[in-house]
Amino acid sequence: MSGIFSQEGKLSLILGRVGDLILLNLLTILCSIPVVTFGAAVSALYYCVLKIQQGEEGSLGRMYFSAFRDNLQKSSVIGIAGLVCAGLIWLDLRLFAGYTVQAAAVYRGILLVLLALVILFTLFCLVTAGWFENTLRNTVKNGVLFCLIHPLMSLAVGALTIAPVFLVMLSFRLLFIVFLLGIAGPAYLNGLYFRKLFANVA
Repeated sequence: MSGIFSQEGKLSLILGRVGDLILLNLLTILCSIPVVTFGAAVSALYYCVLKIQQGEEGSLGRMYFSAFRDNLQKSSVIGIAGLVCAGLIWLDLRLFAGYTVQAAAVYRGILLVLLALVILFTLFCLVTAGWFENTLRNTVKNGVLFCLIHPLMSLAVGALTIAPVFLVMLSFRLLFIVFLLGIAGPAYLNGLYFRKLFANVA
């Protein structure tokens, strides 16, 4: 049978890709449950996404857990550091939420900028950790530099990453869709940018 419904047709390829992303989404959620392994789960996710986009798929589950093990120590440290920094900033924001004086508003603005930077730097460092073999220090340095190369694109990557959170805030009914594709979906789209970014330094 030929056409879009054939085994090699576009519909079959799209459904296959969606299935891959659902699997990656569930694996990432599962491996993030201990919280301390959140960083390694994200690094493994982006490693698999970039491999898929290069056409080097293989066994997706085996690829994911292999990348997860390889990056467990380094990415977990990065992930924990990012979560702690973001948590402290968020706590500060909550403490100053009730103040209406101008100084407090300025301070909240500064905190929001710092929170955005922490999220971006953490994400870029985790993706860098999953794709390149390097020391923890050089991984963090390179991740920050990658984030600063194209600031507007970095902001777009960050916005796409946290977009599912706002979708759930708009309607709790969207939680099921976010549960299936809310992490791996944005990661796949972000991977199109990371693939080009990393290709320039390969």
